[in-house]
Formats: sequence, C-alpha cells, structure tokens
Amino acid sequence: MSLKRTKSQHGCAIVLGSTGLMILGPSGSGKSRLSHQLIEQWRSRHNYARWVADDRVIVEQTGNSYLVKAPPSLQGLAEHRFRGIENVHWQSKAVADLVVQLLPGKALERLPQSTHHRLVPNGPTIPMMNVPQDHISQAIELIHARLAENSMILLPESN
Repeated sequence: MSLKRTKSQHGCAIVLGSTGLMILGPSGSGKSRLSHQLIEQWRSRHNYARWVADDRVIVEQTGNSYLVKAPPSLQGLAEHRFRGIENVHWQSKAVADLVVQLLPGKALERLPQSTHHRLVPNGPTIPMMNVPQDHISQAIELIHARLAENSMILLPESN
C-alpha cells in the first residue's frame, strides 16, 4: 500500500491542453489574473483549457506525481479581481506537470537555471519556472516557450 500525502496550498491550478499547471505566488501577485488570461487565450483558439482550483489547492501526492483539486466549497469558482467571484469552466482534478512561481521582475535571474519543486515535504520534484508578476504578457510568453521547449503540450495556433 502506498502512502498518500496531502497538503493545502495558496495558489491556482489550471489545465492547458493536457498539461496541469500549479501557479504559486504571494497574495495579490496575479495568480488568478494569469490563470484567467491563459485560459481565455486557449479557449478563444478552441483549445482545451479549464480551471481546477483558485485561491486554495489541495495537493495529493500519488506515487511520483501530484494530483491537484479544489476544496469542495471552491469548486467551479474563481476570483476575477474587481468583478468578484465567478463561475468558471472547470474540471475536478488534474496532475500537476509544472509549477509556475510569480515573482517581482527584479527578483528574476536573467539567465535562470532549470529548477524543480516539491509540492509536499519529501515528495517527488516536478519542473518549476519563475515568471514576472509585474509583466503578465511576458509571463504568458515565457510559459508558452517552456511548454513548447519541453514538448509538454501543443501551443495554441496563432491567427
């Protein structure tokens, strides 16, 4: 029998295509805004994109991977700053394939090294990337480049 470890984290979890992203950052750093923009961009091009969780994410280690889901009271809901809490297109759970950490632009390395992150103590590591919280369009560009570089997903086609 394998031991399952569970942890609740402040963040967002979304799915783009078949790739699960866990988005972390300080309160007010733009996690929900980044998630909304990524999802809207993908959906506008008729690609699969869904919310899994906004604000609180339940992370469960299963073997060498992490399953993410929303607490029952937050399922299907996401904050849209200055508009309120809204119903969103969502799915109940996803495997987290990549951690996206929002940081102030000044804190980012010009030539970053490849990093990994543990979502639960002593759990397996998964790829992690840092993106600027103060330049969402650049963050989106970096995320798309990382996903394409690692062949994690097919990027949405440009018009």
